[in-house]
Amino acid sequence: MSREQLVVQQARKAFLTGRSKPLDFRTQQLKNLKRFITERQKEITDALKRDLNKSENATLFYELLGLEGEINLALSKLSEWAAPRPVTKNLLTISDEVFIQPEPLGVVLIIGAWNYPITVTLQPLVGAIAAGNAAVVKPSEVSVHTAKVMELLPLYLDPEMYPVVTGGVQETQELLKQRFDHIFYTGSSTVGKVVMKAAARHLTPVTLELGGKSPCYIDKDCDLKIACRRVTWGKYVNCGQTCIAPDYILCEPSIQNKVVEEIKKCIKEFYTEDPKTFRDYGRIINQRHFKRIMALIEDSTVAVGGENDESQCYIAPTVLKDVIPESKVMQEEIFGPVLPIVPVNGVNEAIQFINEREKPLVLYVFSSSKKVIKQILAETSSGGLLANDCLVHFTISDLPFGGVGKSGIGHYHGKYTFNQLSHLRSCLIKKLSMERVNQMRYPPHSVEKVRWARLLLLKQVNLGRWRQLAHAAMLAALAAFVIQVCVSFLLQIFLQG
Repeated sequence: MSREQLVVQQARKAFLTGRSKPLDFRTQQLKNLKRFITERQKEITDALKRDLNKSENATLFYELLGLEGEINLALSKLSEWAAPRPVTKNLLTISDEVFIQPEPLGVVLIIGAWNYPITVTLQPLVGAIAAGNAAVVKPSEVSVHTAKVMELLPLYLDPEMYPVVTGGVQETQELLKQRFDHIFYTGSSTVGKVVMKAAARHLTPVTLELGGKSPCYIDKDCDLKIACRRVTWGKYVNCGQTCIAPDYILCEPSIQNKVVEEIKKCIKEFYTEDPKTFRDYGRIINQRHFKRIMALIEDSTVAVGGENDESQCYIAPTVLKDVIPESKVMQEEIFGPVLPIVPVNGVNEAIQFINEREKPLVLYVFSSSKKVIKQILAETSSGGLLANDCLVHFTISDLPFGGVGKSGIGHYHGKYTFNQLSHLRSCLIKKLSMERVNQMRYPPHSVEKVRWARLLLLKQVNLGRWRQLAHAAMLAALAAFVIQVCVSFLLQIFLQG
């Protein structure tokens, strides 16, 4: 028996004890997870510095702050999320208990990514714990130093219920041979297909957070200085290795040079004249990805940047201009600090360009015109849409985060992670009474029974509304009674006088 098979069996055995179901257990595990990121902060920041050249503050800002927020939200909302959820009844079930009961799926496999190796691995774990599941955590082997820190997780969490499996392709393949109740994967679409194929053998549902080429349309009718400042931040944070980074810009030829100049100014402001020596500018994860990115820009015109150092996996913040759709850089997700500009003749051509390609994880639009924003919203499809900013929709836990089409399956964040990793069980509890009402469903059937069935089944009852009406009726009755008493009292005084 392989190590991976043994780990999964132990996790399932632990889950079947039922100890993950009580809310007290889930709450304690979430608190322990929070303690992990607090007590191991130094190890985490050191590992990310070695893996991606992330500064300590960048790690706190982009990795740990959002994760802590997710844990706090789950702790504050857990009892609400896990509670039975009442639903609208029909007349036939008006006296019955009808509700949705969230229940754990079982054993979840979480396969993390290397670009934000803490947050994209542990955010799904927050939802898995909150929903009462067991979870096997597989960090990405590409961010090798962070994966080593992840091995400390069982010191804080139930080690049987939440084991960590490190290793490379072989270990991941062995895990995928096992039966899980849900698989949550973040990464490339190529590996996503492998995960989905493996899951299909056991009819296991999947959540796939995949990414793709996220377009950014900049309208000539907007404040280009602010737009380019926000695009520059969104593109070059984490050295461009962000799944929701703007992958390319669409704009009219008349503003292309202005966009280039504004981005150039922002690069200098954010990362100084020499980004290579600046503490807040990262590195490409490894030489394989470095070579892949450099190959993408071979047939394009570099307008800004382009400097590189393979020995340090360094690529300067780079802008390409006059990029054509057939160029290499437009054939795959860049996932690096290279920003192509593709000229288009207005919003209609931009929409056509976007719709001729796979649906993106996010679509960005910068415009002062609500009409333009609404047109793009109405005439395109994407996992998310963000107008006049970049990335920040990821920080809102009440927004479901996920792709559509080839950019992903399923969504998460906050309650959406809880729901994604729960079975929403339909429940109806009847009484063994009122049997005369049920006569209409028993044979022999008749026109009269159909008429009654139509009334009882098709008429929905909103008990909340009924309660409001009852409350209003009681107030009206009370008011009538008070008026009657007052009138009676006044009448007595009048008669006595």
